[in-house]
Amino acid sequence: MKKIIISFTGSNKQYLFDVEDKLAIKPGDKILVENNQIIEAGDIIDSFSESDTVTNLEVGEGKILRKITKEDQAKILEMKNQALNYLLDCRKLIEKYALPMKLVDADLSFDEKKITFYFSAEGRVDFRQLVTDLIRKFKKMIRLQQIGARDEARIIGGFGKCGRKLCCKSFLKKVDSVTLDMAKEQDISSGISKISGSCGKLMCCLSYELEEY
Repeated sequence: MKKIIISFTGSNKQYLFDVEDKLAIKPGDKILVENNQIIEAGDIIDSFSESDTVTNLEVGEGKILRKITKEDQAKILEMKNQALNYLLDCRKLIEKYALPMKLVDADLSFDEKKITFYFSAEGRVDFRQLVTDLIRKFKKMIRLQQIGARDEARIIGGFGKCGRKLCCKSFLKKVDSVTLDMAKEQDISSGISKISGSCGKLMCCLSYELEEY
């Protein structure tokens, strides 16, 4: 047995899974996982031996089915385009009920049984009627997930102050906590606005570049 860390499509949250060694998968591979009769795609972020201790991660539920094939990748791309239509319909309903929420993205599970809508909001939102309407309209399982500023930036994308694509969108798989002390240690103290990213939070590079100093 070995341990792997998986991040599911559309979510930055990571889960720890135990898998048999005979399953030929490694970090960087995309896989399919079945959980509660729903099949979803995910990315393998890291792997460890059975004897290694991995902390601060939620244990994932479900069964790892297999690596994603080229045919699967084509289907996922097609479903992403399909999810855009769900996104537009959901936005219309949000406007209808004047809900204080910003819809960011939509994700369709690999088996097309579940739609996850990602949104940002200042506080809690009563979206019970919205969910009822979405289930009635799409005839699928509906999940609404509230996300923070960092995840919103990761989904939308864009460019940082350095002129490059946002780290969270291009290569950074795990965002560690970022503090002002990290900026001070790197002799960067030009004011919060100059060391904040497009999400309004402290730039992620302050954390992962710290060891260079």
